[in-house]
Amino acid sequence: MMGMKTLMRMIGTLGFALALVSPATAVVMSVTYVGSWDSVSSGNPPGLGGAGVSVGQKYVLRIAWDDISTTTDGVDVLDAFFNPSGNTMRTINLTDTGNSLDIFVPMEGLDAGTPFIYSQDETDHFPAFVPTPTLNFIDGASISLGSNIIGLEFEGDFVTGGNFNVIELFNTAPTGGSINMVSQVLNCGNVDCTSSAPASNDTNGLAIAVDLVVDAGSDLVYSAADLTRTTSSSISQSNDLGAARADSEDFIDAAWSQTGTVAGNDVTVAIENSGLASTVDSAGWTVTMTEQMTLESDSDSLIVSYMNDLPTASATATATAAGTDFTFAFDDMDLLVNAFIGGFEILTVSALVDGLIDGTAFFGGLITTGLQSNTHAMLEGAFGLGLHTVSFLVTDLVGASVTAAAGFEVLETVVVPVPEPDGLALMMLGLFGLVIARRRSPSTDR
Repeated sequence: MMGMKTLMRMIGTLGFALALVSPATAVVMSVTYVGSWDSVSSGNPPGLGGAGVSVGQKYVLRIAWDDISTTTDGVDVLDAFFNPSGNTMRTINLTDTGNSLDIFVPMEGLDAGTPFIYSQDETDHFPAFVPTPTLNFIDGASISLGSNIIGLEFEGDFVTGGNFNVIELFNTAPTGGSINMVSQVLNCGNVDCTSSAPASNDTNGLAIAVDLVVDAGSDLVYSAADLTRTTSSSISQSNDLGAARADSEDFIDAAWSQTGTVAGNDVTVAIENSGLASTVDSAGWTVTMTEQMTLESDSDSLIVSYMNDLPTASATATATAAGTDFTFAFDDMDLLVNAFIGGFEILTVSALVDGLIDGTAFFGGLITTGLQSNTHAMLEGAFGLGLHTVSFLVTDLVGASVTAAAGFEVLETVVVPVPEPDGLALMMLGLFGLVIARRRSPSTDR
């Protein structure tokens, strides 16, 4: 029988062999270009590059491919008028599984003003000169490097079912060293582009899409006087897809993480939605902006906090015949926020008499209701005779505090003695005896 060690060795060897023949995992690459209409030479009305497209408006070309796509070397490069250039290139079929070619044409007044998306599998792709959309590289160069791209070949009608507004893209950098690969994106207006030769270029050169750079804006500070705050985020770098548009559409989606609402750059947020839980709290807001069509995205954050208000307090002590009447009042503007966020501000109050005696419990009713009357006897029992000062300390969550003080005097209570019942009876009896004795004494005038 085969030993266990021998069996394990064979299994290990088999596993290694299988690993050697496992298919490679495709690595997907992508590139995004941005171009704009810059002439009217295709016979369009002055100032326009076609239906709903003004000179200066942008379009986006997004291409994705993998490094194991089927490629063909030695293909002759065609120029913008379909003439062989004598230069050869390496091509990738963009209709292969996993590959894509998407052209985004954002037009005003056409397709409800939304970006028109033309994919490489559109039925209106023209097979007359280029049977399939292809991505072109320097002949023999690695297709895993976007820097080796020298252009693409594609043509099609981006008004579905019609023969107008044709997109035609061809190589213009057949020898490499450049990725400015534009040839033509034509808007033929009322001309049937399928039956006529391509007109002069109606676009400028394509450029690699730039990264989006977002600034969330300044940190925000709420207060009792300002229970809503508005952000002022901005974009310091983008591909300006809204260029030359009358509708001011910028094709940027902005989402704030704190509110979960796509609301654009300037978002007004009430304090109850701020993420703050108390006056000592702070929160981070993050805005993520994404540029439609290019899919460029960036995030930035800011800090939200609260500007604390100081508490207020006042106290009085008014002498009466029986003792002293006290009043005490305290407040804090920040307590207004408690109506929206429970426990947002909390005040603590303590009382100290003569700087030594804790009078918080004694003046508990005063702290609660704002009014309290005490007799001299009650005050004497708690603090003794003489002049005294009670100080109320009001402290908020931040630790800010205010003191309110009131002076009062405790007088000795005058007590009139009341005779005991037995003594009073004896005294009355003695007086009665004196009266009788006087009546019985002989007259001195006799």
